[in-house]
Amino acid sequence: MIRIYCIIIVLLYGCSETEHLPIKKETYRFKTGFEAVFRYSGSFIEQQTNTEYLYFADPSTGKCLKIFDLNGVLTDSVPLTNAMSFIHDINGISVKSRDTIILNSAYTNLLAVINHSGAFIKTVEMDSLLKDPQGNHYELYSSFLANKLYGNSILFYCEWRYNIHDADMPDRLEDVLNFYKRNYTTPYFCKLQDYCSNTPKVKLGLTNYYSHFSKSDQNFQDVPRYTCVNNRVFLQTVYSNNLYVIDPASLTLQKIIPIQSMYSSIGAKPFPINKETIGNTQSIADSIMATTGAFFGVYYHAQTARYYITLYHAVPSYLEQQIGFKKLPYSFLSVDSNFTDFKEYKMPADSFFGGFSIMTRKGLLVNTPGKTIQESNSYTSFSRIEFND
Repeated sequence: MIRIYCIIIVLLYGCSETEHLPIKKETYRFKTGFEAVFRYSGSFIEQQTNTEYLYFADPSTGKCLKIFDLNGVLTDSVPLTNAMSFIHDINGISVKSRDTIILNSAYTNLLAVINHSGAFIKTVEMDSLLKDPQGNHYELYSSFLANKLYGNSILFYCEWRYNIHDADMPDRLEDVLNFYKRNYTTPYFCKLQDYCSNTPKVKLGLTNYYSHFSKSDQNFQDVPRYTCVNNRVFLQTVYSNNLYVIDPASLTLQKIIPIQSMYSSIGAKPFPINKETIGNTQSIADSIMATTGAFFGVYYHAQTARYYITLYHAVPSYLEQQIGFKKLPYSFLSVDSNFTDFKEYKMPADSFFGGFSIMTRKGLLVNTPGKTIQESNSYTSFSRIEFND
């Protein structure tokens, strides 16, 4: 039975806000030689040496992935050209170790595992594992967030695309409604298990996820936002103020955690797909994405046993164009491991880009963008942030 945890963040407005101010500690700089982005960056611990590393990839121009230790020393510059010759367009990158670097494709369901020299360890054509007896075809996509690995498995978002037995639907509205109806009951997750073995296999799970916040004739789709931390998968959407906690082994829903903020509303209502909206569904969805308060990242610091959740605030539609997406206002929610103690820290968005954060053993590193394009293309910098928990 799903247990719903109703969380009320008790904030004493009469208290000084200094009780909820983050503390900036040391700065970390990495000479990446390109402007790193959150989607292709992260951290990992090399099990053999118990050493922690950060990685940053440039799949577009340099076609390389660079690995640094926390002192900023470059240990590896991994060429991605071999992997890209197989998968072509990169949709996601995960790093388990220096010799287990996993890349998946966009649209074509291909996966490549390479070592720190860029040589192939394994290639997988996942379509051969996803054969559906009813004729359904699915496309697999990576989360926009960093941690997609669980043990010897990697998690993908699963989207229904077509059925080979279906006839073409000339009516656009009918076609789009059919697409949403089929996805409404399609399992959200596809787990590729034992991806480096000779017998990888897939497991689908989490059906009826969308029914928790939408109807089948509404626009419920969002960019994939899930992350696996502390042996849990946290799933989030712009269409809800809930965090959905998933068991990564069974791919079943464990908890629903409603969250409130003192600085912003959270979540938008899905909009109906009908004759009035069919001509501009993309622009409506884009507007929701650009203006709605939403979660963007869940991190876990084992040393303090606390989760940190990035919450971007609701903003007017013109703000991003005025100040840039890296300076949009946001908070960090600090939460204990039982989800009973919440504290909210409003961040100075002019100085710290919260959407690009990496958890390390030392604590949460938050990106500090360069003041010029040349600086951003030369170094990737972070500040370690401490919270008054």
